[in-house]
Amino acid sequence: MFGWAVDKMTIWKSVQQIGSKLDFMLSSNEEPHGKEDGTGVGITGIPKRGKELKVLVQYKKGGGIRVAGIDIGNYNGSWDKLFQKSIDVIKGFKRPFLLLTDGDASIFASLKGKVTVLIQRCLWHIPYQAQYVLWKDAVKRKGEEWLHVVA
Repeated sequence: MFGWAVDKMTIWKSVQQIGSKLDFMLSSNEEPHGKEDGTGVGITGIPKRGKELKVLVQYKKGGGIRVAGIDIGNYNGSWDKLFQKSIDVIKGFKRPFLLLTDGDASIFASLKGKVTVLIQRCLWHIPYQAQYVLWKDAVKRKGEEWLHVVA
């Protein structure tokens, strides 16, 4: 684009250098309300889906969201590193922290015994995951039972 080439390792080293200086965590000056989610990231040499990018965002008092945590790790793995730096902030809120989640059970294990949070299951994930369970149970797609559950 600019008429010169940049080696991939130069970009990689720059990302690692800048990334090591970034520090993500919840802010006690913002709302005690956040969302978490994970999504697959393809990685060369790792079969199937690769790794999972895990993100925690926090609602800001003036509107919008801010990134409060980011981690990459195994699927169905620990969320400990994502919440690690924010545990004391969660404890410091005057009201319980509300966490909107997709229902990943390993999130609960990462927080259990450390903090008490209110969990709200993401309304998008309920019918999405219900369709998967119906498929696993061999329920005919768009059949009467399928439509009743999904509706």
